[in-house]
Amino acid sequence: MLLTAATAALWFAKALFDYFLTSEGDFWRLVAEYPEQALVLLAAEPGCLIDPRSRPSGYLGPFFVLEHRVHLSFEHADAIKARVARKLNESALQQLSPSRAPIPNDPDVLRRSVRFVGWTNADRPGSVSALKWWAGFGWAGVAVFTAALAAVLFTEGAVQAFAAGTASLSLVILTHRCVRWNSCGWPRVHYRAMLIYAELAHHEVRRAEQADRSFDRFAVWRDLAVAISRGQARKEAVEAMILALMSEGDAHFESLLENFDARALPETGAGLQFADRVRAVIVGPQLVVCQIVENTFGPEEAVRYILAVLNNKAP
Repeated sequence: MLLTAATAALWFAKALFDYFLTSEGDFWRLVAEYPEQALVLLAAEPGCLIDPRSRPSGYLGPFFVLEHRVHLSFEHADAIKARVARKLNESALQQLSPSRAPIPNDPDVLRRSVRFVGWTNADRPGSVSALKWWAGFGWAGVAVFTAALAAVLFTEGAVQAFAAGTASLSLVILTHRCVRWNSCGWPRVHYRAMLIYAELAHHEVRRAEQADRSFDRFAVWRDLAVAISRGQARKEAVEAMILALMSEGDAHFESLLENFDARALPETGAGLQFADRVRAVIVGPQLVVCQIVENTFGPEEAVRYILAVLNNKAP
């Protein structure tokens, strides 16, 4: 039984490594982001089989895309993935390119055009490991799990039982963090945006000290919005959004809450009004994230984000 558990744990660790730290993982994350287009492109490839009646020899897979079984020719798999990835990226850029539409003059329209378009490894801050960026946990968590697993395999008695419990708990925690980190909606934006903001703020503090000036909130918020939109939003749109957020503060998000079902709001205590709690907790970078979440996923998801921040579920 211990051998089976160890085998399963090693398989899980390898799957995490392959998905989050290799080019193979980059490709399948891209496919997961645009599954319908990817399926059409894969079906057009001569070295790709979709839902074959039997398992073909000389093919990798099955890989699952929209409940379809995809097999890639072992000999041409790398070339197929490169072609499909290039076409998916080109298609995404064409859809998001701001050069085709006229620039609107309405500031409200401009601010709502800044949207989240997905992350890539190029967006990762230099101080953050690829594992942390994609999986939500660092190598320290992996080291704890690996050490506990080794103790399970090479010890006996009470030590082995304790190590088994530690390994199981570590695996649950790592899995939970990975799922939470990559959930659809606000989690997919918030956690990585906070890593980017931390690095942007750190660099801005150093520049401000060297130039003997105050911290430039506008520049940091603007750069954060540019990073979340991966540079696809127009400069005018980003600046209009940041100026509106700096002038309004959290008033816009208070109005969102007023239009939301009151039964979903958490209890307030000690005479503190709910709006006051929002004002105290929702700060600079979270205002930027909340606006982009609303622009991308709608006002209800923005309210879920505000509630998550208030309930300490969005650190």
